[in-house]
Amino acid sequence: MNVRQIYCNAIKFFERHKLPISTEHKRYLKHACRELVRLYPTKQDEERLAPYSDLIISLFLLDLEPLRLQLQTFYHPKPRGTPPHDPIQMFRSLLCMILSGRTLSFTHSVKLLRSQPLFATLWF
Repeated sequence: MNVRQIYCNAIKFFERHKLPISTEHKRYLKHACRELVRLYPTKQDEERLAPYSDLIISLFLLDLEPLRLQLQTFYHPKPRGTPPHDPIQMFRSLLCMILSGRTLSFTHSVKLLRSQPLFATLWF
């Protein structure tokens, strides 16, 4: 499984079907591709990504930016404390947990996020 090829195929998919792609999603795709290539540089490393290829393809093809306004309504207009996380990133992390078949416990998800760089790259 070649990450660069998945990236190129995702861009071609949007172009071929004349689907608009947001600049934020393009930025996410470039960042995710760059980080995955950096973390998994060799052919053997890329083979370790094979079980997650469906997850990577799904997240690459899913432009969540049009949902930003709807997701933003779940946030308080004047939050107290630390600033809230980006709603798109939070929703993508939830989708990543569900699509990967991992448990929906956020405690376990944080442990997974810290132990496997693949999920940290795909979530954010």
